[in-house]
Amino acid sequence: MNTDPTVLSSWVNAFRAPVEDAEWDSLLSDIMQPGDLTIDPHVRHAGAATTARLSGSGVIADLHMPALEVEHRTEHVILSKEREVLVHLVREGSGTLEQENTELHFQAGDITFRDAHRPSKVRFSGTSVHLIALRLPLARWDGYGPVTLHGPALAPRDHSLTQTVNAFVQQMEHGLKDCDRVALAAFEQSFVLLLGAACQQFHSNPPAGSGQSEGVRWRQIHDYIETHLFDPALTPKDCATALEISERYLYRVLANHGERFSEIQLRKRLDASAERLRDPRFSKYQIASIAWQCGFKGPAHFSRAFLKRFGVTPRAWRAYDGMSI
Repeated sequence: MNTDPTVLSSWVNAFRAPVEDAEWDSLLSDIMQPGDLTIDPHVRHAGAATTARLSGSGVIADLHMPALEVEHRTEHVILSKEREVLVHLVREGSGTLEQENTELHFQAGDITFRDAHRPSKVRFSGTSVHLIALRLPLARWDGYGPVTLHGPALAPRDHSLTQTVNAFVQQMEHGLKDCDRVALAAFEQSFVLLLGAACQQFHSNPPAGSGQSEGVRWRQIHDYIETHLFDPALTPKDCATALEISERYLYRVLANHGERFSEIQLRKRLDASAERLRDPRFSKYQIASIAWQCGFKGPAHFSRAFLKRFGVTPRAWRAYDGMSI
């Protein structure tokens, strides 16, 4: 097992374990993306993996791996609903990434990006392979990264943005033990947005008509929903009218992010209700009252939606504070 300091040592609930060759297939499928994995039989060494769930959604892993190849075919990538990006910060080793008839060659210090919902193939070579891998919802870039990926992208190690990201990683390796959870969450978001900036810089140009203004509109739609979240009568038409755009354009902007208006609305309301159920300031309110406060039209619909989202009832959520969103 590799005993070097892990980049994720400061992450809450980070889990580290040695990994045998036979375990890489299931581990990478579980934390990143299902695929067909082949390990180079001529290059073997003890592996280790440290994984953590990001506080703002997504997964990060510090991986010391053997040389291997992973192919993500169509049947592997169609399972996820949320638009996501796979990011590799290459610390040691080199290799190739193929997607959308494009092949990119990467080396230590480079950062690669690819759409998690399109077939791809990645090969890692070298006597030692070390990378920081992330699976992120595109929504985390909040309009500061690409609206969607039109093929893979590579941020070269000699570019200033890449060097800035790698400097962040070096600080993560040294540890952030003197930071509280709020500061760590802010650090994480800064790190994620830097990755978005690097991807924006180097991803292939989007089709005509889908420029940066669409990312601005996407942020405005989310802001409007957030501002009027607790209005039970909120509709896409209200939002479109307020932003002086057509409903059709609103739907198109959200569709390019793999989202629907009703899904955003429901997710944000459920998150707000989950926070209120744990907030001592709302302890005097019954669950049905909190449901009404958060824009739900009735407690029955609220309970069903809550159970589907979090896997527990609102009552159980309120009673047990060991759970997290």
